[in-house]
Amino acid sequence: MLGHTCWSAATVETVAAVLQMNAGRLHPSINIRDMDPEVDLNICQEVTAYEANIVMKNSFGFGGINSISLLKKYEGT
Repeated sequence: MLGHTCWSAATVETVAAVLQMNAGRLHPSINIRDMDPEVDLNICQEVTAYEANIVMKNSFGFGGINSISLLKKYEGT
């Protein structure tokens, strides 16, 4: 949806994950037209209501610079 944001990709993904978690909905995947019936995946085709308190995001970068982040919703006062 955004194109390649190079080194800021992980930051853009983090912001998107936090916004989705706080809004209680998931954004759809793009460019998926026909699913293989043999592959059992639950893909969001449209905006979907979903309450998540924890999200995991993966960032796979150039040259093997990879990271996985777990983000938990803050429920303090």
